[in-house]
Amino acid sequence: MNKEQPAKFKKKNDLIEAAFSEFSKKSFDNTSLTAILENAKISKGYFYYHFNSKEDLYIHLFGIFLKKKEDYIIKNTPNEIFSKDFFGIIKNNVSLGLGFGSKNKLIYNFSEMFMKERGNTIYTEVLNHYGIQEEGYIKTLIDKAVLNGDLRDDIPVDVITSMINHILLHVNSLLDIKNIKDYESKIDFLLLFLEKGLKKD
Repeated sequence: MNKEQPAKFKKKNDLIEAAFSEFSKKSFDNTSLTAILENAKISKGYFYYHFNSKEDLYIHLFGIFLKKKEDYIIKNTPNEIFSKDFFGIIKNNVSLGLGFGSKNKLIYNFSEMFMKERGNTIYTEVLNHYGIQEEGYIKTLIDKAVLNGDLRDDIPVDVITSMINHILLHVNSLLDIKNIKDYESKIDFLLLFLEKGLKKD
């Protein structure tokens, strides 16, 4: 291997790490590309050789987050989860999210800041780039749960979908969560609240 290659990889890794650090603390608009480059100790020329813009870098970071989370979920999801009811699956997904967050704090914090971009242009750009539908996954779970008789049938599916999505998107503020330990101590109460309110008798 060319001796310059390890140095090039390190520079790009430094850039990615610096970008995750900045975007995990500030909104997209308030994050300075200059600050990222200064922290990574790389030139603008090097940056623009690899990325077209701050938006391009942000989208790339989200792709890293998606891949790492997907790998974590695949590795840690038990086979028997697919035989659980709706609430068992939701609880498992929340547990996996907590596990991922505890092992990948910087990337997890980035994803939390991304959720706060909802309603902004960059949020839509990221979802469109990766072909993500906001309510796609939850809607599929809910449709299946209704067919299986797991959920009440007196509440419209679209209302349940919007409600659960809103709760999961804003769980930090709803439960006054500041860190992973807060999740662990409070999330069971939220899941119990959802189950008692939505589970079919």
